[in-house]
Amino acid sequence: MALNFFFLISVVIFIGYRKGVKRIKDTPSLPPGPRGLPVLGYLPFLRPDLHRCFADLAQTFGPLMTMWIGSRQCIIVSSSEAAREVCRDHDATFANHDTTAAARIFSFGAQDITFQPYSPKWRTLRKAFVRELLNTKILC
Repeated sequence: MALNFFFLISVVIFIGYRKGVKRIKDTPSLPPGPRGLPVLGYLPFLRPDLHRCFADLAQTFGPLMTMWIGSRQCIIVSSSEAAREVCRDHDATFANHDTTAAARIFSFGAQDITFQPYSPKWRTLRKAFVRELLNTKILC
């Protein structure tokens, strides 16, 4: 009786382990970042001066960081070279994402470049962004 129970438990653990390994292999690799609390993420540890908080974290984790802010997983870009690569080379990949209610409120209905879906209007905004903010005169 005890042997059957032990065998059954072993099979359940083995199947769970195999499914967990498959799930880990299927997830995309993300940049490193600080660990947060289970429900709140890293939100309680952010300081009011976010630019300095992110600069301090960039010293530890690099220019690209993955961070849970509340229940959302965010990728923080904290260097001009990384921002250039994201905005210029991988623009279509980062353009399509969901918009939260708070983002719609403070960005006038998600009409800025950050929350705009990939469209001709977004491409026009991106061209203006690259031309005006990512030129060598501003960055250097």
